[in-house]
Amino acid sequence: MKTVRMSYPLQSPASTTNAHRTNLIRIQKVEGDFLIEHLTPSFEQALDESGRVIDESSAPMLVGHQSAFVHAVTVSDLQNLAQDPGNAYTVWLFALRQGESEPVWINKFAQTALSKEGFRQYWNQQPMLVLAQLWIPPLGLEPSLVLMCSPQAGQTEVTGFEFDHEWESNSVAMALAFPSFRLVDEGGDPRRIRISAVNDQGMVLPASGQVLLSTTAGALSNSRPDLDQGQALVTLFGADPGALAKIKLGFKWFSGVEELEVRV
Repeated sequence: MKTVRMSYPLQSPASTTNAHRTNLIRIQKVEGDFLIEHLTPSFEQALDESGRVIDESSAPMLVGHQSAFVHAVTVSDLQNLAQDPGNAYTVWLFALRQGESEPVWINKFAQTALSKEGFRQYWNQQPMLVLAQLWIPPLGLEPSLVLMCSPQAGQTEVTGFEFDHEWESNSVAMALAFPSFRLVDEGGDPRRIRISAVNDQGMVLPASGQVLLSTTAGALSNSRPDLDQGQALVTLFGADPGALAKIKLGFKWFSGVEELEVRV
């Protein structure tokens, strides 16, 4: 399983809607488990001998940090979630809901699939502080644990392990969990169409499982080919000479992921 770090604007554990950039997060790996500890800032103001604030208009000074809570992302949790047979693709969130004291695992795809709302709409209705994400790719690709860290330099301590990757944006991490596809007309008679599952750099991924194909002209030798190490080969036949065949690819709940136009 890959482990990645993603920049994230940490918010105060006391409130999931009140961001404070001086929070710290410490992540440790102990026998495969990840311990996520939040440290909140401690402020002081100048006091007189009686303990009263000398100048209430002055800004408090940051004097240090104190541990607020520690939560564990366990190996057994990750293994169980990654083997969930009901998901062709999803993201599990390890999140602390507003008003709650313990984080829970939330299936991001399941929470938004039926309503077809974007996750931002769901989050607005149920504010939460996301501590980690488990990306479950489709088609048998390797899951990735994404640890949400402070975006400020010097604010994050990581001990006991090294990250496989470090990214700065959610969209870049998305490319890891959701492969792209490439359809290539290799010519011949009948025409050969090669299907490849690729990453954001065009490298073929070791994907497995079934993809769905359709064509607007002629017929395909297999409309549900299985990928072998990320690739499959089908033939297009029976189209009238000069016809333009639009071949579309999808899988499970995702249609129209990629398409190719072939002039016969």
